[in-house]
Amino acid sequence: MVARAMEHSPDFEPGTGWSHSNTGYVLLGMIVERTVGHPWPKEVESRILKPLGMDPTYLPGTTAALRSPHANGGFNDPDGMLRQHRAAADLVDRALCDTPGSE
Repeated sequence: MVARAMEHSPDFEPGTGWSHSNTGYVLLGMIVERTVGHPWPKEVESRILKPLGMDPTYLPGTTAALRSPHANGGFNDPDGMLRQHRAAADLVDRALCDTPGSE
């Protein structure tokens, strides 16, 4: 990833602008791994997550799946029941219908 990022010219001269980039996080992970001699997620777990008691927090690794329990998108029906969204359009429709003052 770093090699690919370095194929491109900078968006601006150093010190003259700012832009978010994940390349810095990749480089930081590489530095941590080189320094401590093991994968950076282990270091995050032992130095941050465990000491703070953040036991349910984890680094997902190579999977996009979330462990349960986790938050789900939803909306409240007029009867007060929480319903799960079936599509983004459903979310937009509900937001437009439920906006206070819009009748």
